[in-house]
Amino acid sequence: MLGAETAKRVGLIDEIGGYQTAERIALELAGIKKDEAVVHEAPAPISLAEKLGIFPGASATMNRLEELSASAEINAPMFLMKL
Repeated sequence: MLGAETAKRVGLIDEIGGYQTAERIALELAGIKKDEAVVHEAPAPISLAEKLGIFPGASATMNRLEELSASAEINAPMFLMKL
């Protein structure tokens, strides 16, 4: 596993950022204006730990962390990958 800066330096990712960065790049690549975009969010999958009863609420905890990192646009480990 590589940190974001290392992954970028070795060419595994193009840019480091959160949800807004990924959304901006996706819209640019698709040639869609932000006000024309329609976003559908899929429900989060239930983690194996939750299914086994090891960590009840794990999915909710991860969802909240993702929401916080997206809203703050902090330097969280979120990646855009080259395909």
